[in-house]
Amino acid sequence: TWSNTGPTPGEAWLGAPGANGSSTLDQDFFGGGGFGSVTLSFDWNFVNGPGDQPPPDEFTATLSYTSEYGGGQSTTLLSVLDSNNPQGGTFTTTVKHIDLAAVMNISFMLDEGVQQSTGTRVELDNVSATSAIPAPATLALFGLALTGLGWSRRRKA
Repeated sequence: TWSNTGPTPGEAWLGAPGANGSSTLDQDFFGGGGFGSVTLSFDWNFVNGPGDQPPPDEFTATLSYTSEYGGGQSTTLLSVLDSNNPQGGTFTTTVKHIDLAAVMNISFMLDEGVQQSTGTRVELDNVSATSAIPAPATLALFGLALTGLGWSRRRKA
């Protein structure tokens, strides 16, 4: 249940009533090593102020990571322009084939445009990142299959 009186424990709000500009919330996390996938999930609620004027405010969620092997990547997970209609819900996505030894960051940003907003905010809750590394048994079966292929080629020769 979302509140109009302020964030409840464990919830974060982006945006400041009566001030334009940008608000950002960053969260770093570590995947535990190896290669695998990361599932990201969060609840969000875009609340427009009563006097919000065009141009529209924009909420974005971005995943960035820098690999220990060099290089980095940034992916926009969600980008929403307000339309003076209530918006929100639970967002979940899985990013596959990612270096879980990388330093990862999820960034939430509310850009309130050039007009003075009178209460636009984004409420965030239940932010989670879960990594999955292929099970050792799966890797062992893959290795056994490769060995079998090698033996079968050797027998034909």
